Amino acid sequence: MIKSDKQSISTPVSILTLAMLLGVTANCHPSGSTARSPMFESRTMIEAAAAFRQKLGGAFKALNVQVNPNSVTLRAQDPKQPANVDEYQYWATSHSLSGPRPVELSSLDNNLDTTLFDFDSVNWDATESLARTAIERIKIEDGKIDKITVERNLTIGDKVTKSGHVQWAIDVSNPREHATAYADPQGKIVRLDLSHTSRAAKFTLFSAEALREAVSQIDAFCGGHAKVMDLEIADKWLKFKAPDPKTGEINHYNYDINGVSSDVILDVSGPDIAVTRRLQSHKLAEILFDLDAIKLEQAPEIGQRAVQRLGPESSLPSYMRVKREELVESPKLITYWQVDCRMGRKWGTVTYDLEGKELGVQIE
Repeated sequence: MIKSDKQSISTPVSILTLAMLLGVTANCHPSGSTARSPMFESRTMIEAAAAFRQKLGGAFKALNVQVNPNSVTLRAQDPKQPANVDEYQYWATSHSLSGPRPVELSSLDNNLDTTLFDFDSVNWDATESLARTAIERIKIEDGKIDKITVERNLTIGDKVTKSGHVQWAIDVSNPREHATAYADPQGKIVRLDLSHTSRAAKFTLFSAEALREAVSQIDAFCGGHAKVMDLEIADKWLKFKAPDPKTGEINHYNYDINGVSSDVILDVSGPDIAVTRRLQSHKLAEILFDLDAIKLEQAPEIGQRAVQRLGPESSLPSYMRVKREELVESPKLITYWQVDCRMGRKWGTVTYDLEGKELGVQIE
């Protein structure tokens, strides 16, 4: 009887111990791990891609692909009836595929000639490495991937259409914040959207460290050595004009916590009047200035000098600009700082040359 009692006690204790060990093991994944999300593993996504090809009878065109932790949903053109799009779903746990189900197209999707893309043009083998890199780059505490979407980007022309380049969008979140990483079809991250993170709330460009990082990223975007014009700095963003790295045309760009991006709204609004006017008297090479020569990290110091110069009514700089243009009716171009500060109901402006010498003060 005693032996029997020991056995009856030992069994549940062993089960409890095993459960505790399994629980510890399950929670040993590093923050943001994708290990418990089978669809974010390359092997599973490759299996899903093969299942889709088999179902559709070979190569096909997709409208979009959404990868969730345990399944992937595909919306694809019907090879037999090209005007139709159907939805399919592959489940990682059961390795099963369901569909087709008819899809009602939205106004953004219905021009299939421009919204579809070749499914095999995307590097599905990059799924796992891309998921992990997105978590590492976004740096949200305990961040986990909600979903990964692959489709064409929106474009703005006469109307908004989903006919831009194909991209991955990796959505990462925790209960308090979220962010998105965007990648090209081969799985290389090209930009981040950190707008809804605590990092974005604390971000300011009125610091030397932030401005050094801005210069580094703008230089890299422009091919290693940026030539720019009409640079403007505010608390959360920096705007500038520069030749397009591919076409050489002057475009408008933004820099913020997410990096460098094209200012699409301004670029499609028509020719820049200020640039056109200056090009009537000077060559483009004359009105551009070398970003590295500005020493942009000195902006906080120059801004503080302007605040002190304008007196106790002035606040922190609202805008700081670097321009290259003619001053005092002289045909000679000069590159200079312009610092604008609010003074109660008025505005004060102080200008400096690149050596920090004051050029003028104006109060409006």
